[in-house]
Amino acid sequence: MKKWKVLIVDDEPRIGLLIEKLIHWEELGLEKAGMADNGKKALEKIEGEDPDIVITDIRMPVMNGLELIRHCKNGNREIRFIVISGYKEFEYARQALQYGVEDYLLKPIDAQVLHKTLQDVIQGLENEVSREKERELVRKSLDKSEKIMKENLFNSLMQKESIPAEDLFPIFQGEAFRGLDIKLDDTDISNRDEDTEKRNLEEIIRIAEIVFSELADGILLCPKEYLHIYCIISYDFVREKEIREGIDRLLIEIGQHLLDFEQYEATIGIGQQKGAFGDIRYSIAEAKFAVNQRIVVGSGTLIYAENFLDRKADFNLAVEEKYKKEMRAIIETQDVLRLQNFLQDILLKAEVSLTKEYSLFYALGEGLISLFFSLLDSQDSGVWDLAASLREKLHHCNRVLQFKNILREGLTESLTYYKEIRQAESVRPIRQAKAYIGEHYAEKITLEEMASLVNLNPVYFSVLFKKETGMNFSAYLVEVRIQQAKRLIRTGNETIAAIGEMVGYKDYRHFSQVFTRTVGIKPALYRKLHA
Repeated sequence: MKKWKVLIVDDEPRIGLLIEKLIHWEELGLEKAGMADNGKKALEKIEGEDPDIVITDIRMPVMNGLELIRHCKNGNREIRFIVISGYKEFEYARQALQYGVEDYLLKPIDAQVLHKTLQDVIQGLENEVSREKERELVRKSLDKSEKIMKENLFNSLMQKESIPAEDLFPIFQGEAFRGLDIKLDDTDISNRDEDTEKRNLEEIIRIAEIVFSELADGILLCPKEYLHIYCIISYDFVREKEIREGIDRLLIEIGQHLLDFEQYEATIGIGQQKGAFGDIRYSIAEAKFAVNQRIVVGSGTLIYAENFLDRKADFNLAVEEKYKKEMRAIIETQDVLRLQNFLQDILLKAEVSLTKEYSLFYALGEGLISLFFSLLDSQDSGVWDLAASLREKLHHCNRVLQFKNILREGLTESLTYYKEIRQAESVRPIRQAKAYIGEHYAEKITLEEMASLVNLNPVYFSVLFKKETGMNFSAYLVEVRIQQAKRLIRTGNETIAAIGEMVGYKDYRHFSQVFTRTVGIKPALYRKLHA
């Protein structure tokens, strides 16, 4: 539980000490914030200790109790004051109560009255904390509801040409509409801080609302993944020039805010002005298209879609069948070098083809990532963490060379990781099989039974076993049995026949034949040589 801090102010030290002794500190959940002998020193203590309760005398040198209370109230400090005085004049009590003190106690101090007063003050503090928590919950609930409503409205605008007027009023009342995409790039995404991201998005939204509060008739801002903020503004045609100037100012103010956050860069993509409400979604699409041009034209600037809309590129490498086949072959063979050569080829062709439409670099990257990870046969969560991380890095890059490096390094790392987990997956059943053989070599063990035990097809198990051990299953079983037989012959006194039976051979002649063929000499001679 929170402990409330209490400051005692009295110019008579013995009175101050008496008050300290009369307070039931532990019982009431209080802690000491110190003592002061006049109002000026008390103010210094208040600055340093930030007490919740101040018990103060009225008449003191330098600064009296009433002046102390007035200073704190004027400074908007949330402190509960209990006034103690030996003067019974009504005027002091009246002035103290005017300042909103909790109680006015007379000297000599009654311990029970002081205790009851402190209980009442503490109850008031705790009630205020509870009310503040309730208010915070309500605020959060309202913020969440508003966010959901705006997001639903935004999604509807993107999908429908016609929306009921009552859903739009009073958000959009102007004649013209324009979409913006405010993109925040994190240049050090590997050290991302989600709390900082959230605060920056909230501040940018606040800045945008202030900038357009007097210029636009309506504004809707909706944060999206990868630190995009989509913005729709509504205004009258005569204000088009002012809106453009407002967009200039918006970027400047965002830049000033981000001076304290060196890892972030802001770019604003601006869609074309639309005169029909049903065209809003096209303006937003243009804004997204425009902001993606930053990969070549540079970040930290305004990019108007109208300057690039005449550029069209015919490029869809990521979904062409021959590239799918090549990617599938790369993943099946887990060939890292082949992947790197494939990416080098595809990125070289992309750089030539996409000089006309830079925004397709991001679509290419997304397509390659989707294709690569869709072909992976793995339930390992680490694989999908790599996919999410790669997408994050890709959507925060704003240079072509950076884009190429991220894609190459990310897919290479992912294939290497996939190769390792697949190797681990293939080794695991073989390790289980070897452990089982090590414990049950004296029993009858067939390949089919062993494959069933590790949940693999017998043919696949046989191939995998030979790949991992360098010998087929039956040869490995013989090797284990004969090695155990050699150990028993060297260290035990059992007969050769008994040892043969102990390692899985009930027929002595068969055991002797297998032993001789494997070791090169008969078991009896082996014993003679190693006795």
